[in-house]
Amino acid sequence: MISICPRFKESLSSCNAPWSVSPASIALFRLGLAFVVVADLILRSSDILMLYSDEGLLPRGVLLSADNGFSIYHCSGSVVGAGILMLMAAVVALCFGAGVWAPWSGVVSFLMLVSLHNRNPMVLNSGDSLLVSLHFFSLFLPSGNLFKKQLPVCRELHHYTAVLGVVVQMSAMYFFSAFWKFGEGWLDSGQAIFYAIHQDTIAWGGAAYLKLVPVGLLQIVTFSILIFEYFFALAVWLPWRKGHLRVVLIILAVIFHLVLLQATFRLGIFSWVAACGWLIFLPASVLGKDFFNESPSTTGGVSLGRSICAALCSFCLYLLMFLSVFGMGQRVFAAKQGVGIESVGEVADLALLDWLGLNQDWILFAPDAPIEDDSFQLILTYHDGRHVDYLSGQEVYADSLENVPRMNALSYPSARWRRFLSSLAQQLEGSPVPQAVAGSFIRRSQGDEVSVAAVSLFAVRESRPGAEPDYRQIWVHNAHTISVW
Repeated sequence: MISICPRFKESLSSCNAPWSVSPASIALFRLGLAFVVVADLILRSSDILMLYSDEGLLPRGVLLSADNGFSIYHCSGSVVGAGILMLMAAVVALCFGAGVWAPWSGVVSFLMLVSLHNRNPMVLNSGDSLLVSLHFFSLFLPSGNLFKKQLPVCRELHHYTAVLGVVVQMSAMYFFSAFWKFGEGWLDSGQAIFYAIHQDTIAWGGAAYLKLVPVGLLQIVTFSILIFEYFFALAVWLPWRKGHLRVVLIILAVIFHLVLLQATFRLGIFSWVAACGWLIFLPASVLGKDFFNESPSTTGGVSLGRSICAALCSFCLYLLMFLSVFGMGQRVFAAKQGVGIESVGEVADLALLDWLGLNQDWILFAPDAPIEDDSFQLILTYHDGRHVDYLSGQEVYADSLENVPRMNALSYPSARWRRFLSSLAQQLEGSPVPQAVAGSFIRRSQGDEVSVAAVSLFAVRESRPGAEPDYRQIWVHNAHTISVW
């Protein structure tokens, strides 16, 4: 056995010592991700029929024709099949979190997660992107079986690289989110939070209390959020030598995500994933011995072949890390310039990043002062002339669009439904998705006493808080003009 570059390992250990990343924090980070994956699967299970089966709104035929990537869920279009796959994904995720059958349980869990996202990409949000990215880097962290009381100890170069990947991911998330907030309402007037809490489709809970706060104080909150995001982007890099300072930083981040954001806006799993990302930064003084400070002699020699594999793995991680972060920058730059992504290069559209789920778009995290508030309704028209809003079950009148019910954050069965209808409204002309959605309702009603004759998608927009809503029909499909999938 040959020990490769012991001096390099010693210098790497001494350079990373101030960050105090401990085996216990890695185990807690992985366990937190696993619990988020399982909780997300439980929440999605309520929408298996309508959003993840061929009997629902997005049959597999539509996805396969659009080449939306690999998905194990394409193997079965039934509700039972999708349910079994979700149950398998939950079991594997728990094994991954506990370090059982590592690292293969982590690889399978990651593939199941990417497959779930590719089964219905129209319901994804920024929290899903962050979860995939952190899960990917966690695959290359050291593993330890918690049932055998084994903590993950760093022994290979790619372990250090994976920790760096998590740091880069968290820092880039905050940086690009803050960088995007340079439009109307953020720096010029400070009204962005005022507009956000009046976004009825995402605001809930604490937003009702913030509406009672004077506008001047909301401006302070707006500028404070910008400062916090830039501060967090920098703070993950700071070599905190005092453990209690890092604990204070983590507590601030958790309060920011779970108390301020999650309690005010319906953001899906984003706040919980972001909070889990901070678990890896818990200092060794709180959770255990710093594995970066472990003497190289305790890990034994490393074979030449294993060292070469670790070096290649680290190089690939660095490359993917660069492409992912550079792709974020490209997308933000293109959006800020008001041009298409193709005009600034093709790195952001790299097929490998798409396949791994690492092609991130952080514009989802930071809308450019969301002044306009849009909600979307699916209106079912029956053969007896009735018009019914699908989500609320309320009957509307064809001669009065103003009767279309105004949606809020709690009107949707879940945040995925809001995202799905928003994505549905953005489908380009000629897309098969609207026809598939309409065809699903028509097909499902064929055995009813009165069947559905047509399906319409309406948008209700408020240009500014308190303004009169603008009602418009985005598309309509009837039984005579569509192909029922």
